[in-house]
Order: sequence, then C-alpha cells, then structure tokens
Amino acid sequence: MYTEKMLKRTNLIDIRFVIVLAFTFWSSFYLGYMISIFLFLYSIGIVLNEVKEIKNICQKLIKVILNGIMAAGVSAVFLIPIAISLTTNSGGFVSLKLYLRCIFTDIMYSFYLGNFDTYLPNGRPMLYCGIFSIILLFVYLKSKETVKREKIIDTIILLILLLSIEIAPIYFAWHMFDNPDWFEVRFSFIIIFFLLTLIYKALDKIKVIEQKDIIIGGIITAVILYFCIKIYNDLNGYVILANYLFIVGYSVLGKFFFGDNRKCKCIILTIVIAELCINANVVTKEMFGAEPTENCKYYNENLKQNKEIVSYIEHIDSGFYRMEKDYYRRENDLLAAGGKGISIFASSYNKEFHNMLGRFGITSTDKLIRYEGSTLVTDALLGIKYLCSQWGYYSDYNYLDEMYGKKIFLPVRLDFITIPQN
Repeated sequence: MYTEKMLKRTNLIDIRFVIVLAFTFWSSFYLGYMISIFLFLYSIGIVLNEVKEIKNICQKLIKVILNGIMAAGVSAVFLIPIAISLTTNSGGFVSLKLYLRCIFTDIMYSFYLGNFDTYLPNGRPMLYCGIFSIILLFVYLKSKETVKREKIIDTIILLILLLSIEIAPIYFAWHMFDNPDWFEVRFSFIIIFFLLTLIYKALDKIKVIEQKDIIIGGIITAVILYFCIKIYNDLNGYVILANYLFIVGYSVLGKFFFGDNRKCKCIILTIVIAELCINANVVTKEMFGAEPTENCKYYNENLKQNKEIVSYIEHIDSGFYRMEKDYYRRENDLLAAGGKGISIFASSYNKEFHNMLGRFGITSTDKLIRYEGSTLVTDALLGIKYLCSQWGYYSDYNYLDEMYGKKIFLPVRLDFITIPQN
C-alpha cells in the first residue's frame, strides 16, 4: 500500500515509506532485506503497468531506489556491522556457481495440502496457501476482465520468484548470499503474499465468471497434483483424497464466490477454513515426526533453572569471567539465561575464533560452538571460571582445588555448581 502511494506522489522522498521500511529493518534485518528486494520487484511491476514512457519509468524506479537507500541509511547503525560480520567474520559469501537446486515439480508440489518434506537443506519449500488460491490463480490469468498487460507483468514477477527457488545464485542472493541451515526458502512468505495479492485482484476485478473457467482451473490443479504424486508418492491415501475432494468442491462452488450470494460465500469460506485446519494438523504431525520435540513446560523449566544458576553465580561473583555447563539441551541455553559462555549457535560469528577452538579440540563448526572436548588448559585460556555440573566434581579439578586453595583465581582453577539430576 505504501509502495503504491509512494509511486503516485510527486515528491522524491516519501517519509512514510522510509519510516515503514526502516522499521522493517529494525524489526528483523533478515526479513527486511528480503522484503526490500520484493518491494523493488513489485515496484517495477506497478511502474511498467501504469507508466508508458521510458523516461518516466526510470524516474519512478530511481525514486524507489532512493527511498530504499534512505530507509537503509536510517538503519545503518546496525545494518553496517551486521553486513561486515556476515561477509567477513562469518566465512564470507557462498559459491555463486550456476546450477539448479531442484526441479520445478518440487515447487508445484509444495502448493498442495499436507505437503511437508524436511527441515534439512535441499528439502521442498513451504508454499501452501490453500488449494482454492491455485484455482483462482488460473481464473485470474484466463479472465478477460483483467488487463492483459497487467497479467503478463504479474506472471513474469511470479515466475521470477519461483525460479529464485530453483536457480542457486539467485536463491542465495535472497538469503544474503548465505546457505541457510534448515528451513529452506525463507522468502516463501513473499511468494505466498504475492500469490494472494493476485487472488485479491481476481476477486476485486472479476464480477462475473463462467462455471467452465472454475472447472478448467480445477482440472489443471488436479492434473498437476496427479503428476506430482506419480513422481514423489509420499502422501498417504487420506491426504491425497482430501486434496481431490477440495479441488472438486471448489470447482463446483467456486463460481458463487464471485456473486452476491452470501450463503454460498459463507459455505466456501467454511470449506477453506476446514482445509487450512486439516493441513495444519497433518503438517504439524509430520514436522514433529521429522524432528524430536519438547513441550513448552520442559523448556520453561530448563530456562528457569539456568536463570537461577546464572543469577546465583553473578550474585557471589561480579567479576569478569565465563561460565559453562556439562549438561546439554541446546547450544544457546546459557545465553538465553543471561550467562556468558562459549556455547552458541548463530549465523553471525567470528570464523577465526571458531577455527581456533576446533584446533583446541572443542566441538566447533561454522555456526556452532558446544562446550565439549575442553580441558583444564582450554578452560583456563578461555576464562571459564564456573562450571555448572550435573554429574558432580571432576577429579582433576578437585586436585587443583586442594593444591591451590580458594585464593587462586583463573587461569588456575574453576569453581563448580552441582546441578541435581531430575
């Protein structure tokens, strides 16, 4: 909305657009980066659709770029350090070698109900936004009530977004030239948003629709699903049946969604809600089966325990030191509780420090450090003064404690906080 209003105004800088985009960067620089790329593509579509002269097109696009630079400049106080960290300390850019990450059917299959592949890299994206939206997309593209030029531009933008999943260099560009760990295609929310925008255009501009157009859209949707099932064959029979039943239901009732019959609209909306609930139930179960999960109560208890430990240590010692623990849930447990240790999992990291810990024998990969493989020497060098132990004292540390006594500080000895086992 702000993008369209900004392009219609005559002033070069639109303060409201700048503030909204800057707030997006402040809220989440990662998502803000993706949204800014999409806004540029979206702006190109609007300008090409509404402006005919090349000169005016260039002026509008320059306006978009200048406002984007202004928003980034307002956020530069933290965007610049993050960019430096991600491009230097964190191992630099990934290889931009040209290759296809997946086949196009991987993308098409992801639009259907109950489709979940894996969290891990090279998995299919999560693009599901309702089967009715797929049918309505074909209706929008076929309709004579919509402007042909606008449909061509919208189709090109949609294809660019979908091909961004498939073509490796473009895919990495969307992710700040990084290869994401788990949760592939993190800009999928943008594809879903743009697809739903096209559906809104269909509902807004198409006043009358023939039943055959809805049926043709349903047939195309069903045929694509049929071939995808033949290729992958990883949906159970009930989920496949549910997909086809919803396709048939929308093909029969979809025509009434464009009329004035409120009862039919309510029925269709009820079916859409039921479909979304079924998909949420199926996908949630598959996600829980793919990766071991823990309930919220356990997480909160663990966090509470760690906070109490950190608070106690800081109460008895206000000095400068690190603490660690020998029990494990996740790498960022101690950090979440306010403790200063070495265990961490983060995209922004010091590559040389990670490599150094790896040479010391401590568990360390690109984005992960875990307090495993440490020794008396490494603990001393890293300033780890307190070790929260679930398993009791270590004989080597006890020997040092008896030898040097309580007056000796790091890098000679450590103190222990023993955690009772549950």
